[in-house]
Amino acid sequence: MKKYNITPNETPEILESIQRRAGYYFRDSSLMLEAFTHSSYAAEQKDPIPHNQRLEFLGDAVLQILVSDLIYHRFPELQEGVLTKLRSSLTDEPANIGYTRALELDLALLLGKGEASTGGRSKPATLGDLFEAFLAAVYLDGGLEAARRVLLPLLPDLDEAMGLIQDAKGNDPKGALQNIVVTHLHEKLRYEVVEVSGPCHNPTFTSVVMLGDCEIGRGTATSKKESEKVAAKFALDHLDTFMPPEASSTEPEEVAGEVRDSKPVVSSGKFPAQKRFLALDFDGVICDSAGETACSGWLAARRKWPDKFHGDQAPPEIIDAFRRVRPYLETGYQSILMLRMLVDGCDESLFSKGLSERLLVMMSDLGVGKSELISLFGDVRDNWIRDDLPSWLSCQGAYPGAVEALGKACSKHNVVILTTKQERFVSAWLESVGISLPSSQIYGLDRKEPKEETLSKFVAENRRNIHFVEDRLPTLLRVLGYPGLKRVRLHYADWGYGTPEELKCATSHAGINVLTLPDFLSLLE
Repeated sequence: MKKYNITPNETPEILESIQRRAGYYFRDSSLMLEAFTHSSYAAEQKDPIPHNQRLEFLGDAVLQILVSDLIYHRFPELQEGVLTKLRSSLTDEPANIGYTRALELDLALLLGKGEASTGGRSKPATLGDLFEAFLAAVYLDGGLEAARRVLLPLLPDLDEAMGLIQDAKGNDPKGALQNIVVTHLHEKLRYEVVEVSGPCHNPTFTSVVMLGDCEIGRGTATSKKESEKVAAKFALDHLDTFMPPEASSTEPEEVAGEVRDSKPVVSSGKFPAQKRFLALDFDGVICDSAGETACSGWLAARRKWPDKFHGDQAPPEIIDAFRRVRPYLETGYQSILMLRMLVDGCDESLFSKGLSERLLVMMSDLGVGKSELISLFGDVRDNWIRDDLPSWLSCQGAYPGAVEALGKACSKHNVVILTTKQERFVSAWLESVGISLPSSQIYGLDRKEPKEETLSKFVAENRRNIHFVEDRLPTLLRVLGYPGLKRVRLHYADWGYGTPEELKCATSHAGINVLTLPDFLSLLE
């Protein structure tokens, strides 16, 4: 989460990305800006400007009527009292915070200096009110139907929400999970505390729930009991990762006149032996392309700034420095700017904080655009591949065991690649190591679609047992906040390009499973 206000250089790109996520583009941009203006920011300006408190008031009413109308028609059999509880669960502060984070509205929130310095950007009330203000701005700009179209994709599954109210799942996840496992799998669960951290007076517990030798849930809380409940809740939200399809039925399956037991076969490894839908990141998970990215970035930068970049090959010390800062790169074209920073003598510490914002300012100062750099980077790679494919391939290798395991996985599981690389580069590399993956199963930069949106399409297609492996924590956190993706099991690749801070955060996050490289190879079995 940003700790400071967006700069004028950042504003257009961030506001465009928010509108794209919301699926609504404002005709009157002043309404959107008003929604993002906190009263503390308005109070610090020389001239009076509108802030979002009036919009919050209106947005609360818009949210209430939209949700009331939706559940009234969706559940015609429910009485007023139950409908009120359901509406409250969909419109209360925690729900609004979830909607805010799903759209990443907080990136554009303008706070006064005092409010920002005291943690105002993470205050629940501020985040909850922000969504109401944004929804009101949409309503005023486009009407009630426009607001409805923004809200509906953000809501959780209504049947699941109703279930949390009607049954014991919400209050007793351990009991609910135990009933399912005993009924369908005839197995016993056990809970283990795997880590205790923090000061002695305020410890934090991390517990796992085990089904045989397989971890099916992990949770972190300030007490052992609560951490076990969080672990059980995670397992309930991801039943299809350890339950075979037939076990989801309340009746045992009958085959050839016999009743077949629904107990799954568990492999000797960490993951159950059943067919999986594997959505895999490429760079930092399968392929180590830091060397190739540095070389391509150098050639592109030499074409752009020949007075700064001399020779066809980057000096070894620049390559080594780029490898150290590679964890902070999000997509290939940024390597051009990062190499420019290194050549200009920037300290490596500057890469670890606020790099995206720094690169936006840098592009503005240098008079270059994002589309120009993407095109330049792609052209350099295309020319290199066309003129000397073996040389291009030699600059990037696979992580140990990954190629063999991926080849086997392609014949056993459903495998897709989700990458910020251009798809033709991924195809060329896979073919060079003997893996033939149809282009329809490679989702890259060409599709201009965030990974969370691609995953939501897989869920909509009713894909089962979905595992997403990624080495970038921000991407995993976006998936966690995206509506409708609870079925997707998230894995952080600790051998990739992540930072120590990201690994620590991923390890403590209840919704993310940290994979080592051997764990990953087991997942592909």
